[in-house]
Amino acid sequence: MVDRNIKIVLLGNSGVGKTSILWKYNNPSTFDSEDGKTEHEVEPTIGYEYITVQEKIGKNKANVHIWDTTGQDRFRSIASNYYRRCAGAICVYDVTNRESFNAIEDWVDQLRNYCDEDPVLLLIGNKSDKVSETEVATEEGEKLAISLNAAFYETSALFGSNIQCVDKLIQEVLSVMHKKSLITGDCTSTQSRYPGASILSVKTHTTKSKVKGKSKCGCSK
Repeated sequence: MVDRNIKIVLLGNSGVGKTSILWKYNNPSTFDSEDGKTEHEVEPTIGYEYITVQEKIGKNKANVHIWDTTGQDRFRSIASNYYRRCAGAICVYDVTNRESFNAIEDWVDQLRNYCDEDPVLLLIGNKSDKVSETEVATEEGEKLAISLNAAFYETSALFGSNIQCVDKLIQEVLSVMHKKSLITGDCTSTQSRYPGASILSVKTHTTKSKVKGKSKCGCSK
């Protein structure tokens, strides 16, 4: 029996690597080439898809749904429906694309306009492997994260570096919800990850239409 369903959303411009991050998080040990790169092909997201991480704390369970939303401007009005009732958000920019970095505050503003409560935030600067092409310094990402009250990591979906920072967001979301449950007296439905807690399963659910054209993990979506 699942005691709680929790929603986390991925935000950011199209092409920053949101789908690649989600795929790599869901497939952490998958490497297709000798140099450790993941050459899995990822289709651009049109609409929404999500994975479910099932947490177990004692006899209680919580399904954490991580939603991947398209970053294309024409879908922003549709995406707003999925901001509602979210407990956390992963905000992604491409370190080689300053425009995607500058757009983060707009994405967060939109998120907070539609969320019932202030969600826990994780800021990710993706494509850290492209050192020679970097346009956004690490210090700039750290400064933005402080202003947004968000945790900050630079990742490479191509190599899988720091992708498990998503787990840290899940833990923080559960911790915040647990503290709220203690205030309300509802201690069974919103508990944090205590010692002995574990991820039971990660399942992928697709709710998107497909378009022609694919891109390698870490290079597009």
